[in-house]
Amino acid sequence: MDGGETAMGLTTGVLRAWVLACLLTTFAPAAHGVEFGGVFAMDDATQSFTITMDQPGTLEAATSSYAGGSFDPVLSLFDMSSGALLLTTDDDLTGGELTQPRPGGLQRDAAFRRDLSAGVYALVLSQTGNVPAGLSLEAGFTGTGVVGFSEPEGNRSARWGVILNGADSVARLAGWNAPVRPVDSNRFLRMFNTAAPQHLESEASARAYYKAIDPTGTRTSLSAWKTANGFAADGTPDAIYVNDVDLGFARRMFVRNRANGRVAAYVENFADDSPAPDPTDGSAEEKIANAHAQRNLLATVAMEYNCPTGAICPQKFTMFYAFGPDGERLNKIDLDGRGAKYIPGACVVCHGGNTRPLANTGAPDSVGEYTLNG
Repeated sequence: MDGGETAMGLTTGVLRAWVLACLLTTFAPAAHGVEFGGVFAMDDATQSFTITMDQPGTLEAATSSYAGGSFDPVLSLFDMSSGALLLTTDDDLTGGELTQPRPGGLQRDAAFRRDLSAGVYALVLSQTGNVPAGLSLEAGFTGTGVVGFSEPEGNRSARWGVILNGADSVARLAGWNAPVRPVDSNRFLRMFNTAAPQHLESEASARAYYKAIDPTGTRTSLSAWKTANGFAADGTPDAIYVNDVDLGFARRMFVRNRANGRVAAYVENFADDSPAPDPTDGSAEEKIANAHAQRNLLATVAMEYNCPTGAICPQKFTMFYAFGPDGERLNKIDLDGRGAKYIPGACVVCHGGNTRPLANTGAPDSVGEYTLNG
């Protein structure tokens, strides 16, 4: 089979769970066996499949990579309902007794046979040296982003092959290089890989971030931030609108283009009249009315394209601030009604950019050091 075949029969629920991260390329019924093949472009590459079991049954999977002169493969199986790792192996766990034996035997290829309940599962193919980093799909793989690790024997090709038996359907997924995490509506404004050092945010990392972008402490309140960026204390907004498909707020937006290519903007967020912000609560008209009346202000978020306060930098970049209804600067903010997240992660997860790990934290109460631009 190849990537040009038509995707048929994939359930809507499975498609929703994966569409944000990858493109569906091949679908096949697998009860009587289906084989896939391809080529890895990088050492840390992975190939994933969604496997649907309409009823309890036995799934059998095996690779043909090593026998075909390619790398030593690893197979990892996850339960998509919870993200839990069910097994990972780079060996034959079937004792060589496959429904469809591989030509020449398995040698160092991977294989398993597993009894499964009805449900949807993720099978991830990787190479030795790139294995699950934890006990869940969310933990990612140990080789992701690592350049230069390779098959110990060397001089083997990057081609891979996988054969599957026993599933009701299998979808081969492409266009991504890491495991896709299960959908969880309560993690809307969080990075998927929360175990990575750059995403381990805290009060200390938020304070360190503000120290890095505002080392002189001239932007600790909204009024001070406005003054530093040439805004009037209570100006006329450039736009009032509702972003009703995600956060569900009405917003008053203010933007200023400043000298030397600097840009500053801030947005006041107004909710409906419900006790807690929720995109499903209230009408757009109600929220717009609150914005015009400046009623039910939840928070103000600000972005500044500049160098850190008082600094000269080789390249300007976007800096994020959050301020509470009282105008005081916030280290964390709850914009999605699902718990407060720390700055800058709560901003970067939607606006884009690279967060950085907190370094040199020293004592537990120290602010630490947040590295920027590299």
